[in-house]
This record gives sequence, C-alpha cells and structure tokens, in this order.
Amino acid sequence: MATIFHRIKAILIPTLLTEDPDDFYAKVISERALNIDDICDSAVEHGNALTTREAMKINVELFFKEMEYQLKDGYSVNTGYFSVTPYIRGVFRNVLDRFDKLRHSL
Repeated sequence: MATIFHRIKAILIPTLLTEDPDDFYAKVISERALNIDDICDSAVEHGNALTTREAMKINVELFFKEMEYQLKDGYSVNTGYFSVTPYIRGVFRNVLDRFDKLRHSL
C-alpha cells in the first residue's frame, strides 16, 4: 500500500500572547471549503466508504440534524474530529435581561 502524504499550507504570525517577540503561531491557509457532497465523493473515490455516496450523504445529514437538536438543548458535541458548542449572540442589557429572539440568536 502506498504511503499518503498530506500537506497543509500555513503562515506564521507574530503572537502577542508571550513576552518573546520572536514567538509566532501558525494560521492554516485553507485550499477551499469542502461540503458534504465533496467529502462523500472523496470517500467513495478513495475506497474509504462502505456504502454509496448517496447513502453516506443521507447518514451524514441525519447525524448533523441530530447534532443540531442536541446543541439546541444546550449540549456540546465532541466527535473526536471537532468540537461544537452552542453560542448565544447579542447584547444583554443587564444581568436580569432574558433571551429575546429579536435581539439574540443561538
């Protein structure tokens, strides 16, 4: 079996989080954003799918729908590949202010 080498492009940016002016952090430069179809096509192409592209896509979409449902109940999700945590956007006027669909979103 051939060895597969992966490449990730990145740039180094000076960090302000340390006192050393010679410290940098890496920022990944994405080739492009892939969607569910792209990933399913790639899995089938590489032989990494035990099913059809269409069935894989349906299962992925069902997984994400269930993940969304759990997030809306306040759960965080850790798939082992990425973590997702609900986030409330908007400004609260004071500590007694409540969630308002007109000013806040989840």
